[in-house]
Amino acid sequence: MLNKNSLIFSSIMFCYFLDRGPSSIDYFFNEKIKEDPDLTAVRLMTKSVALVKGDTAQQVEQSIIDQLSGPDIFPVDTEYRMVWYNWLIANKFSTDSRIRNSGSVAGIYCIYRKNKETIIRNSLHIIENILRNMSTEFQSIDDIIKKQCNLSSSTLIGEKQFHDFINRKKSNIITKQLNKTLNIRIQEYLYQYGLKYVSQIEKFKIILQQMVFKKGTPEEIIDKAEKRRYWNSVIEELNQIISNRMPNLNIKKGETKQLEIIYNILLKEKIWTALSLNDPNPIIQTKDVANFFFYYLLAHHQLLKRKKIVQLFIDLTK
Repeated sequence: MLNKNSLIFSSIMFCYFLDRGPSSIDYFFNEKIKEDPDLTAVRLMTKSVALVKGDTAQQVEQSIIDQLSGPDIFPVDTEYRMVWYNWLIANKFSTDSRIRNSGSVAGIYCIYRKNKETIIRNSLHIIENILRNMSTEFQSIDDIIKKQCNLSSSTLIGEKQFHDFINRKKSNIITKQLNKTLNIRIQEYLYQYGLKYVSQIEKFKIILQQMVFKKGTPEEIIDKAEKRRYWNSVIEELNQIISNRMPNLNIKKGETKQLEIIYNILLKEKIWTALSLNDPNPIIQTKDVANFFFYYLLAHHQLLKRKKIVQLFIDLTK
């Protein structure tokens, strides 16, 4: 089950050019909203300036229609990034005949923290397929109104329903489900295909850079000397936690039974969560983190110089 910490996308906004301009018609925010969603919609849709297909006066760029765009900076907060998908939605209630006939630009904007950039780039084809399929469900304003208002497909949409939609367009009926679908599908893809090709060395590198050194976040540790000091403090703290749990432990002796207990504490009780670490990358499993810290505890105590201990590590972590 997905929780807040396992979400890849922080927010989803469904925007549309109504007659009065860019507007947010459905949005899901997993984190605090910084400004009015309609103002955010204006910022987002400046990248989708062509209102009507075939509007030569505005020199429509066909490249923005029916394809995934980004990643790019989320204009409201530079700590976030976004990818988005634009398509045309007809609106029979528009006062502009071009929009009634050809449609106005709509966009789904998927927003994520910049430390998720690698995940997003590796999953762009999954994201594009999901958003393209969604766009086929919403070809007219009627389709959106029926979905948001939970109306049957045979319902005739009139002016009253349209004005009701305008009044309740800040719901999250569409985007909340989309957020769930995107997160589940991306994580399934990463587990199924990503883990298959990521070696243990590569996983250890991801854990060290993203979990320990907080790469891609405001708290990222960049300086080499500071990294060394911080890493030593992390291992010492973990070592102390284990020593508190096992008062009679003499890890330097390298006794097999004691080392097996340490590994099980790391794996089953996840005592490394007591450290100041970032959440793991979705392609990293609990076992990977346990293996990582077990390996570096052994290295810290210079136990990996013994063939017997190396074999124990291989047997426990395979």
